[in-house]
Amino acid sequence: MIMRGVFWTSVIVLLTGNLLAEQPDLRLDVDFAHFRGVEDSLYVELYYSFPAKALTYEYDEEVYTGSLELDVTVFERTGDPVSIKNRAFRMNYSVVDTTGEQLNQSVIGQSALFLPPGEYDIKIKAIDSGYPENTDSVSFPVDLSELPEKHVAISDIQFANSIQQIPEDPDNSFYKNTLEVIPNPSRIFGVGHPILFYYLEVYNLLEDAVEGEEYNVRAAVYDAVGNQYFERENIKKRVHESSVEVGTVNTSAFQSGTYTLSIAIVDPASNIVVSSSRRFFIFNPQHGIAEAARDEMPGGVVASVYSVMSEEDLDREFEQMRYITSSRDRREYNDLDTKKEKQEFLFEYWRQLDPDPGTPVNLVRQEYLSRIQYVNERYGFGSREGWRSDRGRIFIIYGPPDEYERYPSRIDTKPYEIWHYHQLQGGVIFVFVDRTGFDDYQLVHSTHRSELRDDNWRQYIRQN
Repeated sequence: MIMRGVFWTSVIVLLTGNLLAEQPDLRLDVDFAHFRGVEDSLYVELYYSFPAKALTYEYDEEVYTGSLELDVTVFERTGDPVSIKNRAFRMNYSVVDTTGEQLNQSVIGQSALFLPPGEYDIKIKAIDSGYPENTDSVSFPVDLSELPEKHVAISDIQFANSIQQIPEDPDNSFYKNTLEVIPNPSRIFGVGHPILFYYLEVYNLLEDAVEGEEYNVRAAVYDAVGNQYFERENIKKRVHESSVEVGTVNTSAFQSGTYTLSIAIVDPASNIVVSSSRRFFIFNPQHGIAEAARDEMPGGVVASVYSVMSEEDLDREFEQMRYITSSRDRREYNDLDTKKEKQEFLFEYWRQLDPDPGTPVNLVRQEYLSRIQYVNERYGFGSREGWRSDRGRIFIIYGPPDEYERYPSRIDTKPYEIWHYHQLQGGVIFVFVDRTGFDDYQLVHSTHRSELRDDNWRQYIRQN
């Protein structure tokens, strides 16, 4: 039996790589998956997230509370669109300090509704209760096909940030089938979230039309042109009428780009194959862009921000991209002769990383340049801009740390900082020391496999 948690909504907060800006515009990430429901209806889960920093907070009883109003409307697509369902609710999020790391997080929610098979458009509108002018809305099509009753059937794939077994908790909307499944509405993995978790359900495993005692579950990942990057196969016994399939893909070595996860259920005895596929996105700036992504033709440069940028601005942006570009990228850009060629190069580079090309804002580019701005404001010294500093480089590549340790100057020690990233490679640290006394914090040690390591780093903090 398929078990699920509470019907309507729940909220969870997870660390992400978003920046601590003054107050970014409210931006909503949305995803969905459908599963077998009851009678003639299917069970549709909606997943959404937004940056905690985007809310307006009010102080009350020793905490600051922000509130988001969400309105979900379902339209039938046949003929004139008609609203058939509407849900409105409020999500609250409280912090004890509006300047601390609690705001450097994403608030994640999940809702559910039953819909009969059909074609729909769903619109989700979000409003910051404390500042109603701060809004965002997302509309997306949902095509729900009727699941077969006499043959093996499969649900949509749900992408998740984590999946773990927990005690039964019907008040937790992330709970289903003994598992807590925390969704990833952005479908972006890589830096900050290197492990892709997936969840799906298989039905009708004991029907008469199904032969044999076993079936295979095949998972594969393909890039934008069909090259296979990952494959796993499990042979399972037919024990129950339905089954839950969960798994992981380690994306830490993938290049940035668009990929597809395909899950196939194969019946060796009857040659029945059913499958479900879903796109996801990788942002691993340290590995560059996948070759497959480079071969697609650019478009829309005239309508982009690059159409109004000077050649000096184009060169400056590319220079600031040094932490995510490869040596090949730099050779290609340096060989360009015209402003138009540079515009097309930058537009195409970021387009391949855009998780939602249909929207006017490229969220990956916006995040990267926001990190540049953030570190310039905080980690610059003398005439050197913050993005050129060691702390700036680490922040830009890996995002904000999960934990800071800051040690001011003492009689016997120089100022130094230790940054902790709990989600990277099982937990890593970066140690920065102001060796000169001019606020130039240099990286002297890290446990990250790709960074400088010096286990005798404490020698650098001693005052001479």
